[in-house]
Amino acid sequence: AHIELLTFGFKVKQMYFGMSVTEKIGLRFHFPQNERWIQYSVNKELGNSYLIDKLDLSGMELNFNYYREYALHYAQKYDKFTWGLRFKFLTGIANAWLDRSDIILAVDTGYTKGIQAEAGYRMRVAPDFIDSASLEEIQADPLGMVLGFKNTGFGFDVGGTYEINEKI
Repeated sequence: AHIELLTFGFKVKQMYFGMSVTEKIGLRFHFPQNERWIQYSVNKELGNSYLIDKLDLSGMELNFNYYREYALHYAQKYDKFTWGLRFKFLTGIANAWLDRSDIILAVDTGYTKGIQAEAGYRMRVAPDFIDSASLEEIQADPLGMVLGFKNTGFGFDVGGTYEINEKI
């Protein structure tokens, strides 16, 4: 998602200048679809058969990014060709990454009608607005989330368009 917080620009002859502040949020989720996703097995206990349905979610992945982009824009038009530059200052606010998951849910449809769950996962979280050295002393810093200048980077875009005719 791209949320424009502030955008303005102006034109001088065939040149365009602008500035923008944009919140950028990205989420990528991978749901495993393999031969282990649903497994059926027949077990025998005391001479009776019953079915165990197993839901294997191992390999599930999650990646979440949240950052702010401060950008300066410049574009210029030459007849039917327009080219432009965008210089960006980026500030990371939060990141969460589930990089390993071993999650299995089993439903016993036989005698006990029980549900058994096994889970093992590793999640890495890097919120910029948490100001703490240990998990026991987590203290949120709301001003750090609004300003978010601890995790910075730079970027740029270059592009152009050519107008073939007025209809295309």
